[in-house]
Amino acid sequence: MNLGWQEPIEGLGCYSFLLKIFIMNIIELYRRSYSGLAPQVWLLALITLINRTGSMVLPFLSIFLSAEKGYSLSMTGLIMTAFGVGSFFGNWIGGVLADKMGPFRLQFWSLVLSAFCYISLMWLEGPWLFALGLFVTSLVAEAFRPANMASIALLAKPENRSKAVGLIRLAVNLGFGLGPAVGGFLANNYGYDWLFIIDGSTCFLAGICFLLFFSKHFSGEGKRVRQAVSELTEKPHLRQVLKDKLFVFFLVLIFLYGLVFMQYFHSVPVYFKKGLGLEEDYIGILMAVNGLLIALVEMPLIYLLERKGLMRMIALGTAIVSLCFMVLLFGPWVGWAWVSLLLFTFGEIFSLPFCTTVVMNRSPDHLRGRYMALYGMAFSLCHILAPLMGLGLADIIGFSGLWILLTVLMLATAYGFYLLKGRMHQEDALKV
Repeated sequence: MNLGWQEPIEGLGCYSFLLKIFIMNIIELYRRSYSGLAPQVWLLALITLINRTGSMVLPFLSIFLSAEKGYSLSMTGLIMTAFGVGSFFGNWIGGVLADKMGPFRLQFWSLVLSAFCYISLMWLEGPWLFALGLFVTSLVAEAFRPANMASIALLAKPENRSKAVGLIRLAVNLGFGLGPAVGGFLANNYGYDWLFIIDGSTCFLAGICFLLFFSKHFSGEGKRVRQAVSELTEKPHLRQVLKDKLFVFFLVLIFLYGLVFMQYFHSVPVYFKKGLGLEEDYIGILMAVNGLLIALVEMPLIYLLERKGLMRMIALGTAIVSLCFMVLLFGPWVGWAWVSLLLFTFGEIFSLPFCTTVVMNRSPDHLRGRYMALYGMAFSLCHILAPLMGLGLADIIGFSGLWILLTVLMLATAYGFYLLKGRMHQEDALKV
């Protein structure tokens, strides 16, 4: 006898079965996304997580200088360029030293010394003295990056490099998700000094962990590098990298990408504060969501997307980032801030991990530090110019004019990546 409720139960059972299949597929996707990585890559990611969890200074630096110190937007942008100048030279010095002395010892000293630099910033008064301190801090801290990427290339198999980069970025963004959220709360309730103290402390703790986990790589590292270089017919030099014309074009596009991308950490927070009236803790939550979303979905997306072609994904991600500025034109409503954040986050996921993999795959072992240095320097140059361009233009043409300019520039850059994809495919075909 049919009681009338058996069919709904059977239907519910079907949906439950499909839900179980869906969950099992998601679990399997995550398992495959993280499989195949060497234990040392995981340790490097742990150190990165410790370091980036304390990253509280940079996300709030433009607000600290403009709102707390009372500097104009133009002066704030000028001081922020000191970070970019230090980052520019720090990347080059780090890349050259990584090729000469090896990447592992360099990472340790960069972490430890930058700890003292960050803490010292809280005692510096006056715009020019603070700018000098910011330059030195960035110089020391950014020397870590090319060495870090070079060590990933050594620790990960070539077929797992995108995964390894994704894991490091996961650690960066998970830390960056936690850091600004805590930093916004501390700045709003206890003062900005705590941001400098915690940022420096986590750098020092990361340095100690690096010494514990990778000290065996320190022994004889410089000697091994010098021996490998002595066997080359031509000594490593910048001109060898500049002969790679397609890589140089790639760097130009990366510079344009970074010039627009970094406005989300310089101009956009100021707009959120002054244009939308958001408090620092709310802005911190927005930035935290960016990092947490990347930590949650980037690795599975890398696993699914890298087979679609690295350059194709970079072009697509760049186009998506352009939309995050366009939606801010729709009006001063906090909802558009959230839409903008989501577009920015997924555009970043579709582009940045694959950019790093392109550089790793294209660089020979004896020049990898220099290749990574030039890649980092392209972003560092953006650190110099982005605050001046963004905040300076916002002073002149307003934030709406700035959003229009950034949208157009990012779309043009996406088209450039699309053209480069074809040129690289032609080059690969000629090598066969």
